[in-house]
Amino acid sequence: MPQVVFREDFFDGSKRYRKGEEYTISDSVVLPKFDIAKIDGKAYDRPLRDNKPPRESTRGRAAQTED
Repeated sequence: MPQVVFREDFFDGSKRYRKGEEYTISDSVVLPKFDIAKIDGKAYDRPLRDNKPPRESTRGRAAQTED
């Protein structure tokens, strides 16, 4: 079971976890993606936002060819 420190308060449906305090979390708890400071004592880097490809330009093709 991982030791987790949260950046923000987190409620998993049955228990509230306070920010800045270390908790032992069971494996069945779904952790948030962005509000975790540390897992097992190691800093947690935020994942890229769902690894989406960059959005294509909304400008028309004629306007793009003029550039």
